[in-house]
Amino acid sequence: MRRAAALGALLLIGLGLRLLILVSPLGELDADEALAGLMARHIAFAGERPAFFWGQSYLGTLEEFTAAALFVLFGAGTFVLKLAPMAYSLIFVALGGLTAHQLFGPRRGLATAAYLAFPPAMLGLWSIKARGGYAELLALGQALILATLWLARSPSPLRAGVWGLIAGLAFWTHLLAVVYLLPCSVYLLVVHARRWSLVEWAVLLAGGLVGAAPLIVFNVATDWSTFRDLLQPTDLPYNPLWQVVRFFREALAVLVGIGAPVPPSDRTFNDSPFRAVAFGPAWAAGLACLAMASIAVAHRRAVRAFLARQPGRGPEPALLLLVAATVVATITLTTYGYFVSEPRYALPLYACAPLLAGAAWRLPVPARIATGLGLATLHTRSFLLTVAVLFPADLVQSDAANRATLIQALDRRGVQHIHTDYWLANPLMFESHERILANTVAGLANRNPDLAAPVLADPNAIWIFQAGSDVERGFLTRLAALQSTPRVDSVSIYHLYSDVSPAVLDAGLL
Repeated sequence: MRRAAALGALLLIGLGLRLLILVSPLGELDADEALAGLMARHIAFAGERPAFFWGQSYLGTLEEFTAAALFVLFGAGTFVLKLAPMAYSLIFVALGGLTAHQLFGPRRGLATAAYLAFPPAMLGLWSIKARGGYAELLALGQALILATLWLARSPSPLRAGVWGLIAGLAFWTHLLAVVYLLPCSVYLLVVHARRWSLVEWAVLLAGGLVGAAPLIVFNVATDWSTFRDLLQPTDLPYNPLWQVVRFFREALAVLVGIGAPVPPSDRTFNDSPFRAVAFGPAWAAGLACLAMASIAVAHRRAVRAFLARQPGRGPEPALLLLVAATVVATITLTTYGYFVSEPRYALPLYACAPLLAGAAWRLPVPARIATGLGLATLHTRSFLLTVAVLFPADLVQSDAANRATLIQALDRRGVQHIHTDYWLANPLMFESHERILANTVAGLANRNPDLAAPVLADPNAIWIFQAGSDVERGFLTRLAALQSTPRVDSVSIYHLYSDVSPAVLDAGLL
């Protein structure tokens, strides 16, 4: 009972921290989150039932359906939208603690829950991001790890069905679920103490089909477009050797809290002084690599038991080592490795936090206390560093406050249709409750053409850009080439252009 109360207290701490992140600058709504909010609103109030993110044949909509239920209860808004990933992130904290409890005992379980409740900035930020189902993936992946342990310990048709259901649901939610599916499947096949019965295989498969039903139905109707799209070549740079180096030098530093998560498209990403601040000194990244190797060595007996196919609990920590190895290989040997500065594709590494608790508990008590205090300090620093590098004092950018000013000005003028860039279009549509509809003219194409259609049909739609932005400069260059001189007005940090030549739109994305 005391341990349950302690876990509850840790979950409350985790909730409080995530609420603080949400109300800080780190909780600002971005364009992809706004798109998720638009989808959730359409699910809740227009009866739409999308299987995947608008404009894509992947990224399931578990997050959007969850947010839609919250919208019905509490109304549609940014705060309510972000409660959906926040809830799943707290489920992940609880399941992570339970995993450590199952592997190493209750004290290690509480230590793991504490680590995840007060995490490094990378995990903290993505605990409230309604963007692609990452928090949901972490919760489902951790549930699959637990289901794997329970199924291996005591096989039964019921447990096999639950395993399949979680696996299918995770794969529909995010294709990155393969970093859980592959090691969990290998572990079951290697360690399972007896032959699988036909019933268990059948129930497991049936559970998987049920869990992945939205993905299957969608692909049957679209000639398996998900898998066809996956086979399409990507335009991202691909250099496996360099990605390996950058993963251990930069991504690992961000994941453990030495560095700050920085989007690859950030304007200062390639600036060396900035990189030194964001990712920390090379020796610190080396120390993180050494700690990672030490944790693996501490669990070497589990690896030997796994390779010897020993039954029981001896090989169980090897499952998490398999997950870690699969995540690292996926990041470093595929085009996912391009995103090392904001390593969201490596988030499943946090599923292996129980290994840290299991290894740390072998230390003397003073060393354990020092480790805990050191991690708490490191995590606090990572949040402060992230705010500093993402929101420097000299950076003027769109936020909820200046977008509210813009929306009020557009409402007063009776403007309902605008052309703008992707990163402004979605937040304006979501925050205006779609009183304002936008057509994307820069960045990414329209995710939902139905929302852009009225704008394209309106010859009086105005153009809006953040003043002085690269997109506005490209727009002005195109105007100059066409010798067009529209009317220009200013609202907050934005420039509004009216009477723009249709030829500007005909030329395509800026």
